[in-house]
Amino acid sequence: MDLPFIAHAFRGALDAQKCAGTLPFHMRQFPKCCCGVISELLGHYLNVSGFKADFVCGAGHAWLECEGVVIDITGDQFEGRPAVFVGDKDDWYLSLGETARRIATRLKNGAHYGEESDVLRDVLRRAQLMDPGV
Repeated sequence: MDLPFIAHAFRGALDAQKCAGTLPFHMRQFPKCCCGVISELLGHYLNVSGFKADFVCGAGHAWLECEGVVIDITGDQFEGRPAVFVGDKDDWYLSLGETARRIATRLKNGAHYGEESDVLRDVLRRAQLMDPGV
């Protein structure tokens, strides 16, 4: 399975959850204010599926970089940005800089771990993506 397919499927499933009103309270404004949590969920999925995804933070935004490719499924919270971006780092990402980088993972002691696990399971079901035991 390729990265653009996974990114679009993930985003479509999150949009469906938002429309259904099933996202937890801290994610109800999706895609606004959700770049961190969504990047962690997608990045964790990619990593357990055999990819190597890094969680990257810049000035006011977070995204993934996987095998040299930027993956951002919350960019449309910013004017003029697409809902799903998979490609080389463009001038917009370069302008944000890089304030932090780490392997994309989910911390089991997070305040919303259970709710986010439910979101992830529902995303995989709706997107018809294999659940590798996330």
